[in-house]
Amino acid sequence: MRIRCQKYECAEIVQYKLSKEGIVVSFSSVKRTIKRNELWRKKRQYRWNEKRPLPTTPGELVQIDTVHYVNPLDHSRLYIYTVIDLHTRMAYAKVSPKLSEQGAIETIFAAQEFMSFSFKMVQSDNGAEFQKRFQQRLNTAGIKTRHSRVRHPNDDAHIERFNRTLRKECIGQYNSNKNISFIERRLARFINYYNYDRIHLGINLKTPYEVLQRWWTLYEKCFSRYLRQYYVLLSIIAVAILSSRMVMWKGKAAAAVICCKGGEPCTFI
Repeated sequence: MRIRCQKYECAEIVQYKLSKEGIVVSFSSVKRTIKRNELWRKKRQYRWNEKRPLPTTPGELVQIDTVHYVNPLDHSRLYIYTVIDLHTRMAYAKVSPKLSEQGAIETIFAAQEFMSFSFKMVQSDNGAEFQKRFQQRLNTAGIKTRHSRVRHPNDDAHIERFNRTLRKECIGQYNSNKNISFIERRLARFINYYNYDRIHLGINLKTPYEVLQRWWTLYEKCFSRYLRQYYVLLSIIAVAILSSRMVMWKGKAAAAVICCKGGEPCTFI
C-alpha cells in the first residue's frame, strides 16, 4: 500500500519493487490488496452518444450553451442561455437569474418558436443544466439530444463563437447598472440584428434569415415539382384503368353478338 500510494503505479511494478525489497508475494495477491483497499484507478465510464448528423436542413443540429455573466465584486451571476442552428446560423438568447435544467428546457422551446422551424437534435456540453431531466423532456417532445466530448470545445465551435460575439457586441463587461431587465432589452435588440441584419462570412456574406428564406424557396420548388409528378402518375394510372375496362367491355359486347348470331338466347351484363 505504501508503494502504491506514492505514485499510483500498476500492480506489476508494485510486485517488482516488493521483490527488490525481499518481499515475495504473488501478482494476484498484489491486485487483491489494491482492490480491497480501493487504491485502483476506476475505469472511465463512457456515455453513449447520438451520432452527430450533417446539418443540411434547418433544425437538423442545434447547439446550446450558457454564458456566465459574473459580478467581479460579489461574484453574483446572471446566466444567459444561448442557442444557434448550424445550418441557417439563426441564434437565440435568454437571460435567467439562476442556472437550472428547467431554464434550459424553456429556452429550447422558446428558440424553436422564435426560429419557426422544429428542432431534430440538440447538442450541449456536460454542464449541470443539460443532464437527465433536460434530455428526458426534449426526448418526450421528439427532439434527440447529444453531448460534446469532455475537454473538446471544438465540438461546440459554433455556439462558442456566438458567445464571444454576444460578449463583444452586446453585453460587454459587467456593470452594476446592467440588471436583468437591461440585459433582456439588449439581448432582444441584438438577436434581431444578428439574425436579420448582420452579415456572416461563414454563410457566404448572407444573413441567417436570408439563408432560411432560400431554404424555404428551394423546399417549395421541390415540393411543387414532386406534386406535379404525383398528379401525372395518378392520371396515367387512371387512364390505364379506364382503357382496361373499355377493352373488357368491348370483349363482352363481341361475345354477345357472336352468341346472338348463333340463334341462341344470350344476355349481356
